[in-house]
Amino acid sequence: MHAKQQQKQRKRSVRFAEQQKVVLVPHFLDLENATDIWISDVEYSKIVDSYQDTIERMESGDIPQGHSSRRGLECRTFEAAALRMKKRYFGEYMLGFGAA
Repeated sequence: MHAKQQQKQRKRSVRFAEQQKVVLVPHFLDLENATDIWISDVEYSKIVDSYQDTIERMESGDIPQGHSSRRGLECRTFEAAALRMKKRYFGEYMLGFGAA
């Protein structure tokens, strides 16, 4: 029997604990080092540089569709950027902001 079939056959239920555990999460401005939770410009540049090679390999066809290293980077390809621009232009045109 497959795992999916086993999941369908299991009876699902919900239980509640007698005691609830509550964790207070402070507002980020109340943290001592609040700025440490953001990515700096240098860190962001390193992240972008690290996936640039993967994007180039995706565009050349070296990495097949559905491969795990593509996940989340599909929107960074030239083709996706062109599609976003078309959608933006079409949206602006439909709202009357585009060139006539």
